[in-house]
Amino acid sequence: MVDLRKRPFCLEDADIAWVEETIRQMTLDEKIGQLFVPIGYSGDPGYLENVLLSHHIGGIMYRCGDAAEMQVLVKQIRIGVVLAMEIEARLHLRICCLGKRQTHRF
Repeated sequence: MVDLRKRPFCLEDADIAWVEETIRQMTLDEKIGQLFVPIGYSGDPGYLENVLLSHHIGGIMYRCGDAAEMQVLVKQIRIGVVLAMEIEARLHLRICCLGKRQTHRF
């Protein structure tokens, strides 16, 4: 078993409880979907909704559009998703998890 209190995770008890509860509640399709991180070349809302919501992906490398398009869909996702976007010539890695939002800029 992985010790989530140690590096690289460094989680506190409340965070570990959230992780364990989230995994317990996930369906098999959601667990499988978390393994995939496709490249999103289309800004079409129907495409994005299908990829993000229907397939339960773990993340997406979004190559077009702006963050506002993604924010609408991310709010509908039950399980956290990692979004990598190149916006205004800077790479933004945004981690969105059920109300917890952290943004890391590189």
